[in-house]
Amino acid sequence: MISLPPRIYALSVLCCMTLPVWSQQVLTSNTLWKPVTDVALQNNQKVARHIYPSSYLLYELDLKSLKSQLVNAPPRGQNTIKPIILSFPNSAGVLEPYEVYESPILDLVLAAKYPMIKTYVAQGIADPTAYMRFSVTQFGLHTFTLSELLYCV
Repeated sequence: MISLPPRIYALSVLCCMTLPVWSQQVLTSNTLWKPVTDVALQNNQKVARHIYPSSYLLYELDLKSLKSQLVNAPPRGQNTIKPIILSFPNSAGVLEPYEVYESPILDLVLAAKYPMIKTYVAQGIADPTAYMRFSVTQFGLHTFTLSELLYCV
């Protein structure tokens, strides 16, 4: 049997213990989005469109699950707290992981009056140039993404 130095052994045990937690977070994040066809959305009044791009991809978001995960997002600027990691589809239709922080933009009085409006900032992990601002309201998810590598979404 091979004997490992104590530091290497401790690091190996730590990695083995945290891998299931990390993989569960990534798997949960990837189940937020489900590809759908436009046929599935034809009768939905919220997505009635008059202009269609020449090519596009559609996803259905599990908004309830997203909101439950965002409850754990740390405030922006508190680097001592680990951010949550969520995946969002990019303009190529690939789910990309982001570090997500809560970033309130409403005045405290307005935030108290409208608790259903939450705003966040996200930094790309696979694409470090990707920067996202998004909000979650009673009407759904609204995002704005910038990246040097892909088109804006």
